[in-house]
Formats: sequence, structure tokens, C-alpha cells
Amino acid sequence: MTGAEVLLTCNNTKYPLRVKGTTDKNGYFFIKPPKTLTTYGSHRCRVSLLSSPMATCNQPTDLHAGVKGSLLMPNKKPPLSSPDAHPLPYDVFSVGPFAFEASSKTPCAKESLED
Repeated sequence: MTGAEVLLTCNNTKYPLRVKGTTDKNGYFFIKPPKTLTTYGSHRCRVSLLSSPMATCNQPTDLHAGVKGSLLMPNKKPPLSSPDAHPLPYDVFSVGPFAFEASSKTPCAKESLED
């Protein structure tokens, strides 16, 4: 679903961190937090659903903790595609997948979810 908003919240510093992200056409999002957040503090971070771009399918569900906030799961670093490639300068984490449901008795339109 394109355009769904998520929120990264970290409570591991004196000043809690809150960063929004938006999904792409494949339903993925990328949030690059400030450098003050380290891999060692990532266990205190959660990602939750904020809003849906669809008026009829805008109720966040708690699938994979989409409402209360899902803990970040570290991903393995991808193998280098060539000997000249450089490793990523940051660690990659994942959450979800998350889901929205209809806000009324009208079901979410399946074709709208696959935009």
C-alpha cells in the first residue's frame, strides 16, 4: 500500500526520538534515524502504524504489533554483489508486516491494497 505512515519511536536517550516514514508502492519504508541512535540502543525502539491513505481501510490492526509498536529485528547484512562493492555504512532492521482493516462493516477493496 503506497502512502501509509509509520512512526519509529525510541526511548533510549534523554530525549525520546520520533521519526515518521511513508511506505512505497511495495509497502516498504526506509527510515534513517539520526546518528545518535546506535545499534546498541535499537532494542529500545518500536515502529507502529500511524495512518492509511485509504479512507475505507484506515483502522490499524495489531498484527505483528502494528498498534502497540513492533520491536526492530536486525537483518543480516547482504552479501557484497562484487569484490569492488562496499558494505552498507549502517545496520538494517525490519518489522511487520503490518495491516489496516475497514473502519466500518464495508470490507477493504483488495485491488486498492495492491496499488
